Amino acid sequence: MKCVVTPGRLGLVVMIGFVVGYAGAGMLWPDPKRADRIATLFEDICVTRAKGIPTDPTAFGLYKIKWPESSWLDLKSRSFLSLTNNGCEIQTAHPNALSEQDAVDLKRLVTALQVKHFPELSFDPKAQMGSVFSGWESAPTGTRGRWGLFLFAYPDWGENAGSNLMIGFPPAKDM
Repeated sequence: MKCVVTPGRLGLVVMIGFVVGYAGAGMLWPDPKRADRIATLFEDICVTRAKGIPTDPTAFGLYKIKWPESSWLDLKSRSFLSLTNNGCEIQTAHPNALSEQDAVDLKRLVTALQVKHFPELSFDPKAQMGSVFSGWESAPTGTRGRWGLFLFAYPDWGENAGSNLMIGFPPAKDM
């Protein structure tokens, strides 16, 4: 029996190889969970900037968007990053809001980041919004030099569902 390679057969083999390779790559290198990706971006960009080290969001695979200014889109986590001179925020919104489980996972990851990078911040029991929330602050509300780290997630708000993970940068004299 002689094997004849025709363009149609070759195309079929290449197509099957592509599908098998793509599926195999997904098993070997799966996309990170949304909470993991958001926490990683927060640590690599927001926490780093809070410590006075400049970072470029595009180096982490984010896409610069025209409006609002100083904002980037992360397609992997379906979130937006916003930067100002005073802080950094990662947001999700309906229809790409975090699920309840993703929000709980993100809260656990952010708590670990707070302990690791900013153990001097105190838990703020008044930082409440949504069904999943946590906050740590450097000083009471309304005091000079206050900064902190806050997570608010409200996956159960229907079309208003979303989340905000933010850090207000410490004053320059404290860095």
